[in-house]
Amino acid sequence: MKSIVNISAITFLIVVCVACADSNTVNQEEFNQLKADFTHLSDEQKIVGLSNAFTDAAGQKDKELFRSLWAADGEWIIGPPINKTFKGRDSIANAFEHLIDSWEFFVQLNSGYNVHLSNEEKTATANFYLNEIARNAKVSNFNLATYRDKLVKVNGRWYFKERNYVVKYLDTTELRGTTFY
Repeated sequence: MKSIVNISAITFLIVVCVACADSNTVNQEEFNQLKADFTHLSDEQKIVGLSNAFTDAAGQKDKELFRSLWAADGEWIIGPPINKTFKGRDSIANAFEHLIDSWEFFVQLNSGYNVHLSNEEKTATANFYLNEIARNAKVSNFNLATYRDKLVKVNGRWYFKERNYVVKYLDTTELRGTTFY
């Protein structure tokens, strides 16, 4: 999985770090703070990339990609109206396959987010706001929701430890549009 990274910000930080390392005007404490800021920004962008990969896995119906995003002991909590909890990477991947295959059409769109890294930067929490539009022969679904996440960093890579799906708005009015895939 490739992360989506804000190249401009990271490039800027690298240039500043290199300039500071070669300069007599920046002390070690300031240099260390720049490195910490860079790591923080990089981790935040990797977490955003993880959420985007989740959305892409749903859009592509890619069970293996979806499975790869979870910690081995991850937990996927889907609140009302579904009210289900799945524990463990394989159980989560199987539930994903069953749920995603039940839709003729499914699109998930990420919008805003807020990421909070722990002080040691090995765990994090995040909120991602999204819109889902789905349809099958029996029901239509248009919703606005939030994922409340707990994340863990293992061997330099971020995983979902827990994703708690909370629907904020649900409209089941029939979707009459045409699908093209």
